[in-house]
Amino acid sequence: MRNRLLRSLGWGLCAAFVCLPLAARGQDALPKFDIQGLNANVIGDPGGRDKPVTIEAAFFVEPGARTGELAITAKLDKGWHIYSITQSRGGPIVTQIKLAESEQYKLTGDFAASPTPKKHIDQAAWPGLELQEHYERVTWTAPIEIAESVDPTQLEIAGKVYAQACEKGCLPPEDMPFTAKWHKPAEKPAASEPAAAVYSAEGISFRGHLEPKVAVPGGKVKLVLTAEPAEGWHVYELGRPDGEAVSHPTLIVVTDGAGLEVGETLPDVEPKHEGDNPVAQYDEPVSWTTELTVPNSAQPGELKLSGLLAYQVCNASCLRPTAIGFETTLTIDFNSADGVVPVNFTSKTSYSEAADALADDPGELDLSQVKATGVETANQPLWRMMLFGLLGGLILNVMPCVLPVIGLKVLSFIEQGGQSRSRVLMLNIWYSLGLLSVFMVLATLPVAARLLFGQQFSWGQQFAYDGFNITLTSIVFVMTLSFLGVWEIPIPGFVGSGAANDLAEQEGFSGAFVKGALTTVLATPCSGPLLGPALGFAFAQPPLVIYLMFACIGLGMASPYLLIGAFPSLIRRLPKPGAWMDTFKQTMGFVLLATVVYLMTLIRWERFIPTLAFLMGLWAAAWWVGRVPLYAEFSAKARAWAGACAFAALIGLFSYQWLGGVMESRFEMMMNREIAARLSGKDQAAKVAQTEEGHELPWQPFSMANLVEYTREGKTVMVDFTADWCPSCKTLEATVLNTEATREFLAANGVIPMVADMTRNPPDEAELLSALAGPSGAVPVLAIFPAGRANEPIVLAAGFYTRGELLERLKQAGPSKGAVGQKNATAMVGAK
Repeated sequence: MRNRLLRSLGWGLCAAFVCLPLAARGQDALPKFDIQGLNANVIGDPGGRDKPVTIEAAFFVEPGARTGELAITAKLDKGWHIYSITQSRGGPIVTQIKLAESEQYKLTGDFAASPTPKKHIDQAAWPGLELQEHYERVTWTAPIEIAESVDPTQLEIAGKVYAQACEKGCLPPEDMPFTAKWHKPAEKPAASEPAAAVYSAEGISFRGHLEPKVAVPGGKVKLVLTAEPAEGWHVYELGRPDGEAVSHPTLIVVTDGAGLEVGETLPDVEPKHEGDNPVAQYDEPVSWTTELTVPNSAQPGELKLSGLLAYQVCNASCLRPTAIGFETTLTIDFNSADGVVPVNFTSKTSYSEAADALADDPGELDLSQVKATGVETANQPLWRMMLFGLLGGLILNVMPCVLPVIGLKVLSFIEQGGQSRSRVLMLNIWYSLGLLSVFMVLATLPVAARLLFGQQFSWGQQFAYDGFNITLTSIVFVMTLSFLGVWEIPIPGFVGSGAANDLAEQEGFSGAFVKGALTTVLATPCSGPLLGPALGFAFAQPPLVIYLMFACIGLGMASPYLLIGAFPSLIRRLPKPGAWMDTFKQTMGFVLLATVVYLMTLIRWERFIPTLAFLMGLWAAAWWVGRVPLYAEFSAKARAWAGACAFAALIGLFSYQWLGGVMESRFEMMMNREIAARLSGKDQAAKVAQTEEGHELPWQPFSMANLVEYTREGKTVMVDFTADWCPSCKTLEATVLNTEATREFLAANGVIPMVADMTRNPPDEAELLSALAGPSGAVPVLAIFPAGRANEPIVLAAGFYTRGELLERLKQAGPSKGAVGQKNATAMVGAK
């Protein structure tokens, strides 16, 4: 009978959750659409004003070729703007480009915008959210491939741009159809060679050029500067200025690279060392070459480049060090053209100006060069990290995520009181096996992700997916209903109804196993002390060591139960089973109900109501099953289970298919109204006042582009990696980060606080987190990028840290350039 009930439970759950994968569909999936026009279109203005946005499109492919570029241009009236295709969600309407499905062509890459959007933060309208806006004109390009059987000159590519135009207020968002037709790429410019400009000064002359003359997006360009010392004169090698040195090295600084990536500068000949002078020199012509990379998103046109060349020439004595400016123009097209463009030398300036420009550029943040301090687990001995895993797993038992399930085990301990030692031991062994089984699954996920997909799967990453959160919420909810007496799960140990003396029946091995597994699943959002280093070490090791480390964490978490199983006398002092257990059981039901509320906060807003409707369907299904008494015939129970599961499945389809679409539309409509209200100035004073209350830090949403820009400007940046499903993160935010002392320290030192939300495991944030704290990806992690030392971040990744530790690390990083600095910092650190 028990086996038949278990099989019925298994099939019933499969049927009940058949609709859950539908809930995990990405919210960004675009529906099919019909082409409504073939010409350029505009956003209409119901107010009768001129059309503010015009869309044009074309694709460029050489005759006979299969690959090229699709270009879509939006032209905006003066003062109007639209938001970028990379605008963060939860704010203004994101511009979307939708292409008609066709087998005649396919995109082979993502769209890129040129020029890049203007970025700013409007604390009044969208506190803490980075706005990305395009004005006047923007062109989106993407690489395209034409099918073999298609003539590009006859092909037409239809699509729509979905955007919202805003000025002082916003128009309703609209679809603007377009049709892109074939255009031949521009012809190569004539290969005439203009004469190179020459700059002459006492003892030396300079000339320079840029090659090739025309570069393609994603191509390489060489900036060549040549020095020709006069007879008997010499110039020093390329280097960095030393304030105490007598000889001044040559400096080449690209002050405006026009968005090009500037590489290393290398000479074409080796310098000579003369006498005891540590700075080598050139007494013959030398050329320095700097490689520049054109962005893939670059558009046809001209780019202006400029920089500074600082030098000192000497013979028997040295002239005063000096510097000159230089500038040139690079042409971008879809076809390259050989040749050179001369470099023009501009006004003369001081050597110190070039030295300052070089010092002001601390170097772009390079993830491959990041050497984080504070995280030193990779080279730790295995035995030490295994001990960390055991202790970290033990501490997981008292973390907030696990506490609601502890009540399940308390009931088990009471039920085990007075039983034989062997049975108590076996029950706790089965509980531990259930716990360890989940840890083995968690170990398999990163191993499989690494071996099969070349990616990392971090601790707690499963909570980034709505499908998992909805499934777990549903399981905990039906367990809650069992504890509250609505129905009874047919697994021994999961009693849900009946008198108190029924609770005293023996716990089954299957029930103990399931409880152990559930306890572990609920523990994964938490990362306690010692667990972060252990996971960071594990994810960087071979698969066998990964399994070993996860086994240590699981054994650490299971150790209290194994200890009680080995020494049953530890539980014999507990109260004897009685009527009070029924009250305790129902109390634990309400605790589990609070867990359901917590899990619901991890689900996207537009799926909240569909999930709530699905839970109501599960409630009705559990009531349906609970109406059949335990002593009923198997056929009656089977009919009840089949009907209840079918009903739950229908409610799930209704919730996520129809109701989900309704809620998404309402959510978008609500966001549009909110945008219009904020941009019109309503309640701005109240919103500004709200952001100034308390000790909330002026957080900025993380973006890699902004982090690179801030570090270039010499800012100290603090990045908090957090997630909505991480209780430890929220505890640190409330007790350490958003406090008066931290806020004052950041303000005094000009530190920029950024928040990297790992709730949905975004790729840029995940890549940076892996570079900082290792491949485990376990949050919370806090990283401080010191001013001028962007590739030497200070990382706090132990799971917990105190306010004193944070302020000490901030002091170690130093203030941003131009900030008040340590004026009040020392006092605050001393008062920790």
